[in-house]
Parts: sequence; structure tokens; C-alpha cells
Amino acid sequence: MEEALIDVDGTIARTYGECKEGMDVSYKGIWGYAPLVISLGNTKEVLYLVNRPGNRPSHDGCVEWIDRAIGLVKRYAKRVCIRGDTDFSLTGNFDRWSEQADFVFGMNAHAVLERRAGELSKESWKEIRRKPKYTVKTNERKRPERVKERIVEERGYKNICLEEEHVGEFAYRPVKCEKRYRVVVVRKTLRVERVR
Repeated sequence: MEEALIDVDGTIARTYGECKEGMDVSYKGIWGYAPLVISLGNTKEVLYLVNRPGNRPSHDGCVEWIDRAIGLVKRYAKRVCIRGDTDFSLTGNFDRWSEQADFVFGMNAHAVLERRAGELSKESWKEIRRKPKYTVKTNERKRPERVKERIVEERGYKNICLEEEHVGEFAYRPVKCEKRYRVVVVRKTLRVERVR
């Protein structure tokens, strides 16, 4: 295998039982468990499934399991890439992980990152042109009425519309790291409408 993609995520597994050992209530008020799922993104195979009480944050205990997953797939792949949302941006592990794998994690837009993005020159931003979701292979059908948009207009709600998106990047060294890492930032231009 050329590249192994390791996907890391937490989820909520609801239970209606009253006597289930280890269950707890999640931040969403759902009783159950909060499994950690580590899967091979290339094939969707589950590498590790770790059951945890429902009140655990997504990243709780994930470092050990990410390390195990890297060790497991490194034997079969030339490159390894770990992917996860902002919960898994555990910067204290970045330097160690970068010795064995690449990674793509979301990062919360805290003040330092916002300032660095704001300092990018106008030329640093490139417009994002998204591909259509699909290509019509037969005759294009008449588009149905946009019911959500009509209700928003009728009730005078705020309608937030995406006008354009740009992408930029910069190098950044998190406080817990010795190395600098590439941060890719997306800037969205939104139009807010309110019909009265």
C-alpha cells in the first residue's frame, strides 16, 4: 500500500438501558457510551474500537491508540497519514508523530492563529473553486423550490449565504512543539440577508 490513512473519531452510542455498566450522559444529554473509533480510511476497516463512558471527550485516551495504529499500518504502507477533527490536535504529540507519519487535524481558531491569518498578504490567498457535487449525465431536471430559503425569507430570519472562499497557509510552531507545522486556513466571505 502506498499510503495508509488513519481516521480517528469519537462518537456517541445511545443506550436506553437503566443498568448498563459504564454508561454515562454525554454533553448532548444522551445516555450511553462514547466509543473511540480508529479506522483505515482507505478501506473503512476498523483498526481499533475503544468503548468509553458517554461523558468522555472525543480525544480522551486516543494517543495510545493512535500510536498503536501507526505501528500496525507502518508495516504495510510506505506513508502513513493520521486524520481527525480539532479534538485530536494534541500538539504535545506532534513532534513525535511527525517522525512516523503525516497528519491533518482541524485546529480551533484561537487568537494567535487568527492574527497570523490576518497578516497574510493579499497575494497569499487563492480562491477555492469547488467542483460540482455531480455531473448531469442525462437532461437536466427542473430544480425544485428551495423550501428552506422560502421559509427563512417569509419569517424574516437571517439568511447567511456563502459568496466566496479563499485558502492561505503559513508555518506555525505550537507552544508544546519544537518543530514548525504547516497551517492551512480557509477564509469565507459571507453575505447576511434579512428580508422584512
